[in-house]
Amino acid sequence: MEVARVRIVRASWLRMLVATGLMAGLSMADQPSQLARAQALLVQGDESAALVELQALLKSEPNNLFALGNAGLICGRRGQLSLAAEYLSRAHHIKPDDLRLSLALLEVYAKSDRKQDTARLAADLGAGRKLDRRQVLVASQLLLRSGNFNSAASIAGTLPAESVDRHDILASIYTAGGDVKRASDEFQEAIRLDPRNDQRYFRLGMLYLKYRTPSLAIVVFAHGIESRPDSPLLWLGLGVSQSLDEKPDLAEESLRKAIDLNPHFSDAYLLLGDILEQEKPREALEIFRHTIAAHPDLPVAYFYYGRLALELNEGPIENTIAVLRKAIALAPNFADSHYELGRALEQAGKPHEAIAQFEDCLQRDPKMAKAYYRLGILSKRYGDSGRAAEALKAFQQTQKMEDPDMELKRLEYKIGPQ
Repeated sequence: MEVARVRIVRASWLRMLVATGLMAGLSMADQPSQLARAQALLVQGDESAALVELQALLKSEPNNLFALGNAGLICGRRGQLSLAAEYLSRAHHIKPDDLRLSLALLEVYAKSDRKQDTARLAADLGAGRKLDRRQVLVASQLLLRSGNFNSAASIAGTLPAESVDRHDILASIYTAGGDVKRASDEFQEAIRLDPRNDQRYFRLGMLYLKYRTPSLAIVVFAHGIESRPDSPLLWLGLGVSQSLDEKPDLAEESLRKAIDLNPHFSDAYLLLGDILEQEKPREALEIFRHTIAAHPDLPVAYFYYGRLALELNEGPIENTIAVLRKAIALAPNFADSHYELGRALEQAGKPHEAIAQFEDCLQRDPKMAKAYYRLGILSKRYGDSGRAAEALKAFQQTQKMEDPDMELKRLEYKIGPQ
């Protein structure tokens, strides 16, 4: 469940250059036959045959720019990164001012984890301020995703100081690198430049929550709500923060506001359900009963109603099973629904169907310790000692890994670019 993520300009120069057949410096009439065949094959999209022709051409013309560039790009696309780096670096040496070629080489270096080469080339590109805005963003995000944080920041820093893009990408870089102060400063500068954007308040608040400072997150979300009282996202963030700050009544109020603003906001329902399940389970059951009636296409309502009905022994177990099957039909990839259905089927005396649901749950969330436990217990009870042993071993391993902050774990917030 992903509530918010940075706008990403995704691109691969490996794809772009092959597709356009760049660096063909000769007309078709002037080209040798191997070069003509390679170019024709590239146009047809037959990269395997084109690569054979290009490599054959390089044996007789080792400095042919078209052959070096496109052979490197094809190898890069196919994951042959060592060959790609060899061809592209030779092409880059011949024509160092070709930006698209430089960026393709940067991508190969980054994917190959050649950090020194990546840093050197990124510094060269940044020092000359050779890249336009889009190229800076794509290069920075490529370097960020590959863990080259210093190089990413170096290139992102070439954007104008008053550019929101600059502060957005730098905030993402510093967040990924664990530099909370710099990330916070960049988020705040982006907010200063664009105070109506609720996504930035949200990301800053979630950054503080990630580092266990809910009181700071409350300040951020409250400030954001002053500018955007119509944002369900910010009311959700405030509710998450208040919940983690052990203020359940205020959290409930904020989450109800988020739901009022967006009646289909699944994440808000999930956290509200978590809070009410502990404090007011009967009231929560009625809330989700009414939510199903009002929004029959909302899977989280069926999930929570079924979960609570199971806990409270509300009504016939067959009805609970039917509700949870509906939750899965509407959202088949939500692992928790499979887990609760497994519990209901186990209670109804249908162990083999329950085992199948626990397995379906673990396919979707292989870190859910309690599902391994139920799978292990049932398997042992019904004679499958091998599966029982595997499941209980996995339970012991995953139990140690579980995050104690269940709200954050459940909501699976993604901080920074994806």
